[in-house]
Amino acid sequence: MISIPEQLITLPDGTQGIKAMISYYESPGKMERGKVALSTFLFSFILSGNKKIQHLRDFTNVSPDEFLLLKPSHCLMTERMGRDETYRALLFFFQAESFIDLDFINVNDSSSQVPDQDFLVLPRDAYVTNFLQSILYLRRSGVKLVNDIILIKLQELLRYLIIRHGEVVAAFLLSNLHSRPEQRIRRVAEQHVDQKLNIEELAFLSQMSVSTFNRKFKEIFGVSPSKWFLKQRLLKARQHMLQLGKYPSDVFSEAGFENFSSFSQAFKKEFGELPSQVLKD
Repeated sequence: MISIPEQLITLPDGTQGIKAMISYYESPGKMERGKVALSTFLFSFILSGNKKIQHLRDFTNVSPDEFLLLKPSHCLMTERMGRDETYRALLFFFQAESFIDLDFINVNDSSSQVPDQDFLVLPRDAYVTNFLQSILYLRRSGVKLVNDIILIKLQELLRYLIIRHGEVVAAFLLSNLHSRPEQRIRRVAEQHVDQKLNIEELAFLSQMSVSTFNRKFKEIFGVSPSKWFLKQRLLKARQHMLQLGKYPSDVFSEAGFENFSSFSQAFKKEFGELPSQVLKD
């Protein structure tokens, strides 16, 4: 597991209360579904390559003409190299304390109910591109990015994004950061039925240990995670045969089975009939 920004940025003594940080990140290789524990908010600007984020409820691919806004959370991250055979990004970390007192973000405004999201993917328009280039220029010119400058740049970006995208960005920043464990488990179960993640990865996305995940999952659904996911995949396979007219040979691999025999046995155990009998009925 990678903890960021802690494992990317080494802070000097006496800076524990810092509210915002900028890091230039470069990797000569690719990362496949790496476990990332993010302890702050994050703007991620891809400079070369592309990224895939697998989150609690959703996943997305991000290209260099977009940028990502993440909240403190756990996610699975895949990084692909660009044409220069590296993955490069500018990472802008910031704490909630850096924006809750800003006059253009109304913490008490509940007039708009924007759905809670795990992340935002925003277009890199001309303004954002110029903003990014200004930071890269400071880095190239050797100007030390002290905390005051970083906070000013952060406020500039946040103000523009809220003007440009309105309530979506503000609601994202102010949404509940720590939903109850039961909510996280329900979300990860419902959203990842078809993703074929293992129990360790599901527990990580739910921000808990494997043993806690298994115990709480059984408390919520009445069965173990493996049995619940198996039943959901079998139900979907049966539905595809009944409603879409698919043959058993078409759906067994979609249900996560490596061979037709084991699919037939599990199907009969669950529904009391063989898959071939479904179409006959």
